Amino acid sequence: SRTEIALPQAGKGFTVRGPNTSETVGGYEIKRSSRLENGVAVFLTESRTLTREISATDAEAATRKLRQLAGEDSLVRAPL
Repeated sequence: SRTEIALPQAGKGFTVRGPNTSETVGGYEIKRSSRLENGVAVFLTESRTLTREISATDAEAATRKLRQLAGEDSLVRAPL
């Protein structure tokens, strides 16, 4: 998924905070990025399947990790 937020004043003085990672979780590769691009805050999440199935033990571990990832904030900060 891709989320774009057009910022006022071409984004001057704004900052973004969010994950910039690539991880393997439960048989999926998950890539996430957060950046400012030409006055637009861009948050991107991509995933792709690496395996057809995983064990029940791996599924439990993946559930915990996915909950952790879901709790990580992405945000835009305005200048003071």
